[in-house]
Amino acid sequence: MKKFLKTLAAITLSTAVIFSVGCKPEEDPINGGGDNGDNGSGLDSHVYVDLGLPSGTLWATCNVGANAPEECGYYFAWGETEFKDSYSWSNYKYCYQIGEALTKYCFDSHVGLNLFTDNLTTLKPEDDAATTNWGNGWRTPTKEEFEELLQNTTKTWTLRNGMVGYLLTANNGNTLFFPAAGRMMEDRLLEHAAFGHYWTKTLSEYNPRKAMRFVGSTTYFSDYEIERYHGLSVRPVRADNEMENDSVLSYPIVTTGDIIEIGRISAKCGFTVVTNEDIDVITTGVYCGTTENPTSDAPIHTITNMSGVYDNLHPVWDGIWMSGLTPNTTYYVRAYAKTSDNNIYYGEQKSFTTLQDYPCYGPFSISEELQVYFSQGNLQYQASTFTWRFAENQWDYVGTEIPDLNGDFGGTVPGSSNHLISNDYDGWIDLFAWGSANSPTLVAFMNITDFVDWGTKPISNAGGHAYPWRTLTKEEWDYLLYGRQTPSGVRFVLGMVNNIKGLILLPDDWNASIYQLSNVNDGPNPNYQDNRISEETWKDSLETHGAVFLPWAGYRVNYNVSAVRRRGYYWLAERDWYLDFFESYGLNFPFSYQNNSIAGYSVRLVWCKQYEF
Repeated sequence: MKKFLKTLAAITLSTAVIFSVGCKPEEDPINGGGDNGDNGSGLDSHVYVDLGLPSGTLWATCNVGANAPEECGYYFAWGETEFKDSYSWSNYKYCYQIGEALTKYCFDSHVGLNLFTDNLTTLKPEDDAATTNWGNGWRTPTKEEFEELLQNTTKTWTLRNGMVGYLLTANNGNTLFFPAAGRMMEDRLLEHAAFGHYWTKTLSEYNPRKAMRFVGSTTYFSDYEIERYHGLSVRPVRADNEMENDSVLSYPIVTTGDIIEIGRISAKCGFTVVTNEDIDVITTGVYCGTTENPTSDAPIHTITNMSGVYDNLHPVWDGIWMSGLTPNTTYYVRAYAKTSDNNIYYGEQKSFTTLQDYPCYGPFSISEELQVYFSQGNLQYQASTFTWRFAENQWDYVGTEIPDLNGDFGGTVPGSSNHLISNDYDGWIDLFAWGSANSPTLVAFMNITDFVDWGTKPISNAGGHAYPWRTLTKEEWDYLLYGRQTPSGVRFVLGMVNNIKGLILLPDDWNASIYQLSNVNDGPNPNYQDNRISEETWKDSLETHGAVFLPWAGYRVNYNVSAVRRRGYYWLAERDWYLDFFESYGLNFPFSYQNNSIAGYSVRLVWCKQYEF
């Protein structure tokens, strides 16, 4: 009996679910009859038909999830490998969860999350429902393969075992039936028994939010684009060069995956290893180093022990972490597989460059064990592009274009205003409801019970990655303001930086000789005018030594913005708690509480070296 290829994969976060449903051989002559003589498990358990096509492509006789040609089978969103109850942008795998910004297969930065592009235009094996459900060797057809099929067959709309659809007849007399299975949109099955919708593995040439499909009805069978989130049928194919008997395979075939989630000191690399039962693979992994063609001598040697695993037909490309890297450094990566005879086989070499150090300031102790660094500015969000960023300068804030009760308005971000908050606003906002990382434009009064830290979102000007940013707790802020020690004893002070009022925080190593400040800490007569600091002095004397400035950016209730330039409110990680400071520090400095976590306050994130990958 012919052996079939087995695929080992770098598995990190989840276990794949494998479906093994496929057409069984039939005696009905219109089926075409091909099954390659092996009706066991794996590649050859699914029936195909040879239509004598010029390319030699062999087409499966039924859809993924079906047991007979007339059965509809499963419905898949493009690039997803499991069927589901509902199909929409909101639950599409490669779309940002609160919008339609793409995270994979995107060549247009206008529709990519945070201007993301990867220029992928055809499905990778790990995202192909035919490959992942039927095994290596099966795949979704390309647009060109569908075109070849239609050009070399005659088409008849017909009824087969109670199901209507297209019967395609080739010159060699073999046939192929496509049921009019319809399509899924949200939780509704549309156009069943009227249209057959079949995915290709080809992305739209003009709009990456769409992919190519072939549609059949009573009057035509042709190609059209459709949004990727729709649930369509998948008809697998295999080619002659994908049917080679693997008994001649005498060594593992290793493929190095894409390098993704590149950070300052870490990145992720996926890989696959193709082998069979005769090849004893004892270890697989990744070598990573600063010289080309890294081996086991490379400084980064990440191992995934896959010994004895021969039944995983689902390549998982999420990858494994390479950590302990150096910022702003070029690395070379090769996946490998080591066999029991101590031979090592390599995948192709890939390279990447780690990010530069995050622009941040500190250090600040938040406990006896932990230190953090503050981001370069307050957090800002642009709803129209789903983009998060840190303010360019520590004193920057958005404010409002409509004067508040005190007549203050406008901020340092031109063309932006917090009172225009909405889901499609193309300006920037920087006053958010507590824990609202998943719903940054939330406006109406309500209580949020589940805190979602803003640090879980990718920050566009800090590497484009989520983490290691986070929000400090009340206990951590209390230690930072009152528990830690500095050489000079100065921990914080009211001040005015570049004509903006706010609170200045001094790092753990702050020495009074760096810059003389007045009425420091919680002295008896704090006043921002005692510490007026120009932009030049701030950057040259304070910021360069790790000082942090929290501007008085006001607050928002519904669409009304107040206390701009007069008061600072900053969220803590605990529900309803926030920092509250203004001239004379305020009656409750530094912490206040309100049972209304929907008010819009500022957010300043930190990162902790001990928790970074």
